Amino acid sequence: MKGVRALGEGFWNLRGSFRVGPVDVGTHASLVRLASGRFVLLDAIDFTDVQRRFLAETTENGAALEAVLHLHPFHTVFVESAARRFPNARQHGTSRHRARLPSVAWEPLATEDPELHARYAGDLAFSIPRGVTFVPANENLHFASVLALHRASGALHVDDTFNMQTAPRFLRRAGGVLVTLHPTLPFVLEPRPEAVREFRGWADEVLALAADARHLAVAHDGVFSPSAGEPSVRERLARASRRGARAAGACAAPRLSLALGGSPRDEGAMSKLQPDVEAALDGLEDGATIAVGGFGLSGNPEALIEAVRRRAPKNLTLVSNNAGAMGRGLATWLEDDLVAKIICTYVGTNQDLHARMAAGSIDVTIVPQGTFVERMRAAGAGLAGFYTPTGVGTVVAEGKETRDFGGRTYVLEEALPVDVALVRCRVADPFGNLRFYRTSRNFQPAMAMAAKVAIAEAETVVPLGGLDPDDVHLSGAFVQRVVHVPEHEDVIEFRTVRARPEERA
Repeated sequence: MKGVRALGEGFWNLRGSFRVGPVDVGTHASLVRLASGRFVLLDAIDFTDVQRRFLAETTENGAALEAVLHLHPFHTVFVESAARRFPNARQHGTSRHRARLPSVAWEPLATEDPELHARYAGDLAFSIPRGVTFVPANENLHFASVLALHRASGALHVDDTFNMQTAPRFLRRAGGVLVTLHPTLPFVLEPRPEAVREFRGWADEVLALAADARHLAVAHDGVFSPSAGEPSVRERLARASRRGARAAGACAAPRLSLALGGSPRDEGAMSKLQPDVEAALDGLEDGATIAVGGFGLSGNPEALIEAVRRRAPKNLTLVSNNAGAMGRGLATWLEDDLVAKIICTYVGTNQDLHARMAAGSIDVTIVPQGTFVERMRAAGAGLAGFYTPTGVGTVVAEGKETRDFGGRTYVLEEALPVDVALVRCRVADPFGNLRFYRTSRNFQPAMAMAAKVAIAEAETVVPLGGLDPDDVHLSGAFVQRVVHVPEHEDVIEFRTVRARPEERA
């Protein structure tokens, strides 16, 4: 049944849609049959027609649904609609649910209440992370939730505390699924000496809880049911917990307060993770020289570009292969008059930039593409400049020193340092070690090396140790800040495909 997956005896995981901008990050709910024959619903989603029919048929139009348990304090969008759909079911939410949605007829016991856990102990085992803040003041920190294991089916229902993704080939050790703790762990770890010990103790309890787990259902990532010969759910969680425990310890001493949201400028902090793109851009000022990765609209750090636009610094010098196109990406900075000067390799189809160049309202320097990259690499390597034969005898060499080496003329190009680099990577760890995706390595490592502050927008964040040293494209020594942004549109400017047979006829 589409959108409904049976995971063992009496447990069904329902996959839902939840959009963040143009990207559907997904969400989930789970229906559990109790030993009594009645049901409880874990979390709520925007149920499809198929899912609504399934729930109606299974729960006798809701008459057999005993309760709805909302387990993640920040998953609130579909709570009120679930209360309307199941008016006879008891509604249990976290303390945040109850404060944010007073219109719901909440039961006295919150979902983090041990008394509620005891009520369902015969069917469900619950676990709440310790040593971390369950409901942080910063609403972008979604680490903690109530985990629920259905004993009969061995299905573990998890919201954001654990993440799961199909591992890129270079990260696969056994099987294709990578389970990690949510990357916001460093920011929710409580500033107490015993917090790390409590967190590690909780991680051990989760492993004991998952000893017989046969399925893992994760809110935004899907369902994992290991096949014969694959590492078990418990083994996956053990690896994630070990990495998380090490990361927690690293973040705790000696700069715990910084990891919890202090100045992101402190490059000595073990964790460079930022809670959001706004925090990652802290300190960006007017007149800065900013290098931005990407080729055309592909591989851009889209969230950081948009955050700079919102911040609206003026008189920027933009260093990028090109300046956006079709009103997208860096073209928005031009529209908002943020940029006074551009150093690029290609003007392209950005008609706004063409018009500004013609009008003399913007300073544009066009650099050969190889020279462009090497100037930044030289800056990162501490070199003042280099000689290259590219551009000799053209306007590129005008006003520059030339020398002959081995009977060939070379032109001196100076290094190109920048104040800030914004890059997009496939995988990062909290220290800032980065792995890029294929051709996105063309400019971005050099840009980060050339920057005083390099900010990486990461599709996936793994705990320390999650990146094999041989798979690191750029050392964290060159990166000061990392922000986790899994949603990424990656616009294709011109999609060229073979015509379909009916189109050729």
